[in-house]
Amino acid sequence: DEVATWLDPLVRAVDRKFGTDGDADHERYLADAVLSLWGSLTGDAGLYAKGAEGYRTALAAAREDGGLPLEVRRGSRALWYQRQALAARPSMSRPLTVST
Repeated sequence: DEVATWLDPLVRAVDRKFGTDGDADHERYLADAVLSLWGSLTGDAGLYAKGAEGYRTALAAAREDGGLPLEVRRGSRALWYQRQALAARPSMSRPLTVST
């Protein structure tokens, strides 16, 4: 399919790490959502597992009150970034539930 052929390298391009806190913030969570969903759609178990691992890592990092440490530390901007971080989670939960 032409769309999948075009889209696949774009999806894989979001799988970048930079050795900074940004590797574990809202942008990483979104990248993990994209990777797991694309892996689920295309049957790429490795890509799916990579995104799923990020999902589980994010859940494990949550504080008792549900806040994500890298987002909460942003002070007055914390709520916005917390929302950004959580926005991708529901889209991942269904494929993760079905596939695990």
